[in-house]
Amino acid sequence: MFAEAPLVFAIASKVPATTLPEFSADAKANPGFRKAGLWQPCALDTFSNDVFKAMAGIDAVTVRYNGVNPAMPALLANEVQ
Repeated sequence: MFAEAPLVFAIASKVPATTLPEFSADAKANPGFRKAGLWQPCALDTFSNDVFKAMAGIDAVTVRYNGVNPAMPALLANEVQ
């Protein structure tokens, strides 16, 4: 095993999706419009984000935050989805 870390996937309330497959379908329908927010911009988070986008076949802009404190308000304000 290389590393073990919990990952959380949260969807902004203004996105018309409540599950990961629904979010993937929505992101495919809106290429380049959805933004993925990372609140711990470390190698594992960046890697898992890139792998998810590649496996889901979506085009989403990655926005990095320095911790959960600035990231959570951005998610609630729909700045990231």
